[in-house]
Amino acid sequence: MGIFKRFSKECETSDAHEDVTLQTRYYKESGRKMVEEIKGLIEKVGYRVISVSVDRGEIMAQRPRDKSGLLVVSVVQLTPIKTAVDVKNSTDLFIPTGAQPKLKQEILSIYAELKKKFQEIDG
Repeated sequence: MGIFKRFSKECETSDAHEDVTLQTRYYKESGRKMVEEIKGLIEKVGYRVISVSVDRGEIMAQRPRDKSGLLVVSVVQLTPIKTAVDVKNSTDLFIPTGAQPKLKQEILSIYAELKKKFQEIDG
């Protein structure tokens, strides 16, 4: 990880991300069920859900302690049983050692919890 990237105040997943751990994840499940499950999961890990749009497949949440960060989870149903999940995590705080590793770890922990409940499939 480059020095400038380490101090980035945002981290997000995508289909063609250079870091394979931050590539979009696909699950064998419907989009509606994924949205509900993710909503509960991010509340469980300490975020306050501020917006949920099941139709658009988007969940927005904020860190309640310091209101410094925003988490946006996008859920796209590709087929009746194939759903893609992407996450964008950002903060307004300056972290002396760099924010990006912490933001990345939060994204990976969300994916790890989803993997426990849903079957992950290839994109």
